[in-house]
Order: sequence, then structure tokens, then C-alpha cells
Amino acid sequence: MLGKLGFQGRMKYGKSKMLLSGANLYECCVLPVDHVYFFKTCNLPDTYNSWFIITELHVWMCMVRLMGDSREGRFTRNALVQMMWKDMDSRSRKIGSMGSDRSMYLQGLHEHFQAALFGYDEVCSFFLTSFIDVALFQIFLSSQSKLMPLKRSVI
Repeated sequence: MLGKLGFQGRMKYGKSKMLLSGANLYECCVLPVDHVYFFKTCNLPDTYNSWFIITELHVWMCMVRLMGDSREGRFTRNALVQMMWKDMDSRSRKIGSMGSDRSMYLQGLHEHFQAALFGYDEVCSFFLTSFIDVALFQIFLSSQSKLMPLKRSVI
């Protein structure tokens, strides 16, 4: 009866623990990844946008896994994405050359992220590996149209 009224009960883990888990997962999506290897292997330019594309792919893989874990997984997924946007904001501030266009650029990244999530999820719903390759190829190619030089100190 209470479930029909919107009350879902307590979560298995505390919110602070799940927020910390989301932050730790985000660090695992960014820190151990060899971005230079991706740049060379995928023939991507060394830009902030290319770095974001690689990070977005790793975040999506974690998001897919978390979606199978009921409410706690969704909460942790949201914390993961929240940490990603905090990091994007701080890294874009460190670049400094964007000026007033920074918020517009971040809005563009947000739109790209939403489209990439939709594309990855749509392709995975068909369970066809060749389509995943096509989706990755299209997303990586579209990233080359918006180039922003990357400072090594930001990464």
C-alpha cells in the first residue's frame, strides 16, 4: 500500500556512503585511464573535448552497471554524474581561455553527453557489437569538430 503512495522505504546504504561511492567511481573513470593512448589509437586530437569523450565513455560503462542495482544503484549513478560535472566545471576554469563562453561550452558538453548516453543505450538495446563500434566511431568523429587545446596541467 505504501509503495503505491510513493513511499519506498529506507535504502540499504546511507546516502553519504553512496555519494562517496559515486565520487570513487568517477575517480576510477578518470585517473587510471591512459588518455594519451586513446588519443593516439583513435587518432583524436589532444583537446579538452577529446578528453571528455573518453571520460564520458568510461562513465557510461559504470552507469550501465549501476542501473542494475535498484534505487541504491540509481542514487550512486546520479552521484557519479554529479561528480563528473563538478570536475568538468573545475577543469574548464583551469583552462581559463574560454572566458564568458565557458558556460555555453559546458552546456554543449552536457547536450553531447545526453546524446551519447542515448546513442550508447540505444545501440546496447540491440546487443549488436558492430553497432556499438559504429556509435563509438560517430561520437569520436563528432568530437573533432569542436576543438579546444588541452593544457597538460589540467589533466
